[in-house]
Amino acid sequence: MDTYINRDLRNAALSSADLHGVVLCDTDLRDVDLSNANLSKANLIGAGLTGANLNDANLSGANLCSAVLHNAKLNNATLIGADLHNASLRMASLRNANLSSASLHNGDLQDAILVGAVLRNSNLQDANLRGADLRATDLIGANLIGADLFGADLCGTSLNGANLWKVYAPFATMRWAQLRSANLWSADLTNADLENAVLVSASLIDANLRSIILRNANLNGANLTNANLRDAKLQDANLSNATLRWANLRNAKLTCADLRSADLSGASLMHATLCGSALGGAILHSANLYGADLGGADLNDANLVSADLTSTNLSHAILCGADLAGANLLGADLTNANLTGANLAGASLFCAVLRGANLTGANLNGANLIAADLTDAILNGTDLTNTIYDKNNSKEE
Repeated sequence: MDTYINRDLRNAALSSADLHGVVLCDTDLRDVDLSNANLSKANLIGAGLTGANLNDANLSGANLCSAVLHNAKLNNATLIGADLHNASLRMASLRNANLSSASLHNGDLQDAILVGAVLRNSNLQDANLRGADLRATDLIGANLIGADLFGADLCGTSLNGANLWKVYAPFATMRWAQLRSANLWSADLTNADLENAVLVSASLIDANLRSIILRNANLNGANLTNANLRDAKLQDANLSNATLRWANLRNAKLTCADLRSADLSGASLMHATLCGSALGGAILHSANLYGADLGGADLNDANLVSADLTSTNLSHAILCGADLAGANLLGADLTNANLTGANLAGASLFCAVLRGANLTGANLNGANLIAADLTDAILNGTDLTNTIYDKNNSKEE
C-alpha cells in the first residue's frame, strides 16, 4: 500500500491512476487532476483537494474525513459508502455523483452543486447545505436531521422516507419534491416553496410552516398537529384525511382546498380563506373560525361542535347534516346556505344572517336567534323547540 502522508503532490500526474487503498492523509492535492482515478478505499483524511478534478473518479469506501474540497469537481464521481464527515465541499460540483450510503455528517456543502446526485440512505445530519443546488437529487431514506437547507434548491428532489427532523430550511425551494412518509417533525420551512410537492403521510408535527407555499401540494394523511401554518398558501392543496389538531392556520389561504375527513379539532383558522373548499366529514370541534371565509364551501356532515364561527362567511355553504351544536355563529353570514338536517341545538345565531337559508329538518332546539335575519329562510320540519328569538325575527317559510 502506497503511503504519502503530509506530502505536496500538487504537480503529480494522477489522471486515471490506480490509487486503490493509497494513504494520502493531510496531503496537498490542490488543483491536481485525479479524473477517472481509482481511489477506492483510499485514506484521504485531512487532504487538501481544493480545486481538484475528481470527475468520474472512483472513491467508493474512501475516507475523506475533514478533507478540504472547496470548488472541487466530482461530477459523475462514485463515492458509495465514502466517509466525508466534517469534510468541506463548499461550491464543489457533484453533478450526477453517486454518494449512496455516504457519510456527510457535519459536512460543509454550502453552495455546492448536487444536481442529479444520488444520496440515497446517506447521512447528512447537521450538514450545511445552505444555498446548495439539489435539484432532482435522490435523497430517499437520507438522514438530514438538523441539516441547514436555508435557501437551498430541491426542486423535483426525492425525499421519500427521509428524516428531516428539526431541519432548518427557510426560503428553500422544493417544488414538485417527493416527501412521502418523510419525517419533518419540528422542521422550520418558513417561507419555503413546496408548490405541487407530495407529502402524503408525512409527519409535520410542531413544524414551523409560516408563510409556506403549498399550492396544489398533496398532504393526504399528513400529520400537522400543532404546526404553524399562519399565512400559508394552500390553494387547491389536498389535505384530505390530514391531522391538523391545534394547528395555527390564521390568515391561511385554502381556497378550493380538499379537507375532506381532515381533523382540525381546536385549530385556529381566524380570518382564513376557505371559499369553495371541500370539508365534508371534517372534524372542526372547538375550532376557531372567527372571521373566516367559507363562502360556497362544502361542509356536509362536518363536525363543528362548539366551534367559534363569529362573523364567519358561510354564504352559499353546504352544511347538510353538519353538527353545529353549541357553536357560536354570532354575526355569521349564512345567506342561501344549505343547512338541511343540520344540528344547531344550543347554537348562538345572534345577529346572524340566514336570508334564503335552507333549514329543512334542522335542529334549532335551544338556539339563540335574537336579531337573526331569517328572511325567506326555509323552515320545513325545523325543530324550533326552546328557540330564543325576538319579535323582530322574520321566520318566514
